[in-house]
Amino acid sequence: MAVVETNHPPPVDDNVFQQMCVDLYKFERPDDIVEIYGRNGQPQHGVDIIVRNDNMGRLICLQCKCREKLAPADLEDELQKTKKFPHKIWRYVFLVTIKPDNKLQDEIIRLQDEYNFQIEIRFWPWIAGAIATSDDLAKKYFQYTITRFIEVEKSPSAVHLVLTVGYSQYSFLVVQMSSFESYAGQDDLVLVTGLQAERKSGFHRLSGGHWTDLFESAIPFRYDAYAVWKWLSQFRSFEELLCNSGERAIEGLTNREVEVIRCAFDD
Repeated sequence: MAVVETNHPPPVDDNVFQQMCVDLYKFERPDDIVEIYGRNGQPQHGVDIIVRNDNMGRLICLQCKCREKLAPADLEDELQKTKKFPHKIWRYVFLVTIKPDNKLQDEIIRLQDEYNFQIEIRFWPWIAGAIATSDDLAKKYFQYTITRFIEVEKSPSAVHLVLTVGYSQYSFLVVQMSSFESYAGQDDLVLVTGLQAERKSGFHRLSGGHWTDLFESAIPFRYDAYAVWKWLSQFRSFEELLCNSGERAIEGLTNREVEVIRCAFDD
């Protein structure tokens, strides 16, 4: 994900993670059939989820690993089991809840020569980032409440903020426009610049200013964008924003307010 740093921790329950992977592949491959392979107690031959497209004749098999640690030998053990899988595999993907590990990546490259199907591994940061691109999946698995902000630097007329929305962080530069002579007296007018990849800027009036395209262009999905807009709008002036800054927990939106936001977008 180029625009958002997603820091949501992975699930700790195998079933939750497996269902998350099912939902993710249904979102990414809407024309395919995605289903859990078998049930507990049945031999699964190294396959947790199957993704099939009958028109293309290609079968993707997923192996989900909800663990804190994973060794290269664990990958080889699962692939050995696929030798008894009764169908032709086109692609085999490990989905794991750990951070990227080059030992596991090296093992995937080594094992590739031993099997006649493509082998991949997807680590948790990739999975979390993919979940965050879908409003529905983000709503189901992640929380979207601004719980704190950190003032990184400030001056009498500008402040660099890092807003935390759920487990994602967004960085903004907020400039008080009344510090310029041509905007004198407009204490509630600020220029907000998103410091993500595209660095979009736009004017915003505090104390309930109108929605602008800035928020959706600087933030990848609408729930987060609306939450940031509403959070900024609670301040009546730039001075009030400065007075409330600092490294301390604040409640910008309650969970109930977030649900109201979601319902408004769903309508």
